[in-house]
Amino acid sequence: MLKKTFIFCLSMLMIMVVSGCKEKIKPGNTKQETTGKITAELETARETSHPFIYEAVGTITAGTSTIISCKVFGNIKKIHVHEGSAVKKGDLLAEIDDSQAAARLKKAMAGLSEAKKALAAAKSSKDAAKTMSDFAFTTFKRYQKLLKENSVSPQEFDNIKSKYHRAKAALSGAQAMIEAALSRINQAKADVTAAEIYRKDTLVKAPYSGRIKEKFMDQGNLASPGVPLFSMET
Repeated sequence: MLKKTFIFCLSMLMIMVVSGCKEKIKPGNTKQETTGKITAELETARETSHPFIYEAVGTITAGTSTIISCKVFGNIKKIHVHEGSAVKKGDLLAEIDDSQAAARLKKAMAGLSEAKKALAAAKSSKDAAKTMSDFAFTTFKRYQKLLKENSVSPQEFDNIKSKYHRAKAALSGAQAMIEAALSRINQAKADVTAAEIYRKDTLVKAPYSGRIKEKFMDQGNLASPGVPLFSMET
């Protein structure tokens, strides 16, 4: 039975192979089947640029940050800026009461004036002393010659000699007065310069261009060296 079944299946397979070989293919190249046309748009290639944007979380800090204080003691007379004010280098930010500075400058100027008067008096005294000294020297020389000729007594010569030495001492004293007056003038000029600087320091100015970030004091408050008045940044 199994043998018959095997023979049957083999026979059917052979019939299928023979049937498939009945269609003959002619020699030569086969034509490729044609398909429908495909239409596509053409685009010209060109260079383009797009901004590169990068988003990130960060912190913005000032380029320069400064605490501004005054150099002198005194009440704040006036404030010219507020928080957020844009200022330029040299702009006036605040004024400190300058009454003491003005009094100090006035005193220094008075001292300079007195020193100049003292110098003028010393020069006048020196001129007079120089005249007396020259006359005393001439008289001394003349009496010295007369003494050699026995035309004057030694007592008379000694008297003229003493006058000459007193005249020389007076001239030296006048010169010392001039030097003292010049020293007083130099000191008075230094006092005037210091008083002018002190008065100038009552004006608080911006050290550079920027913006006022904070204001720590108000008009009428007592300002002192080292105590912050403003904070400023660029």
